[in-house]
Amino acid sequence: PTPRDLPDVPHIHGTSEQATQCGAGYAGAADRLCILAVLRHYGRGELSAFLVPSCSDERMDRDQLLLTGYSDEELQAQFDNMSLYGEQGVRFKRLFTSYVDGINHYISQVLLDPSKLPGDYAAAVGPPTTWTVKDVIAIAGLVGGIFGKGGGGELDNAGLISYLEKQIGAAPAKQVLTSFRSANDPLAPTT
Repeated sequence: PTPRDLPDVPHIHGTSEQATQCGAGYAGAADRLCILAVLRHYGRGELSAFLVPSCSDERMDRDQLLLTGYSDEELQAQFDNMSLYGEQGVRFKRLFTSYVDGINHYISQVLLDPSKLPGDYAAAVGPPTTWTVKDVIAIAGLVGGIFGKGGGGELDNAGLISYLEKQIGAAPAKQVLTSFRSANDPLAPTT
């Protein structure tokens, strides 16, 4: 268990990076097991299998599968390929695994003592199940899809400027492209 202070904030201490990351996974699961499970299943396009199925959950699954749709093998390959980034990638894999170990440690305690199961888990179909690094990668795909929807026109813009440069030259092409886009959204609040 992770020591806490008021208002119930966990203090995570470890003798190594991996131990600290394991504590973070444990505290995260202790505080938000149900929301972690929702994100895990949503990221894999399996939300309707986790919650009592509804049309909206099935639609969310469909949309997520169209956005990422990674197979288990592809999720695992993303984790495995972190090693391609040298020592930082290897370090990240260790920390990633330790985080998942912390989540699983809490889940093992819940399975032994159902009183630790959060009340909101009653909406789920079945008890918590063991996590893998693939689940965290699936959540990353979900988050990337949510926050990546606001942009992504770079390839189209590159094609357009290349075409315009051939037709009218570099300086006029840049001016034309700039006239089509807005650097500031006039409807966006400023702070």
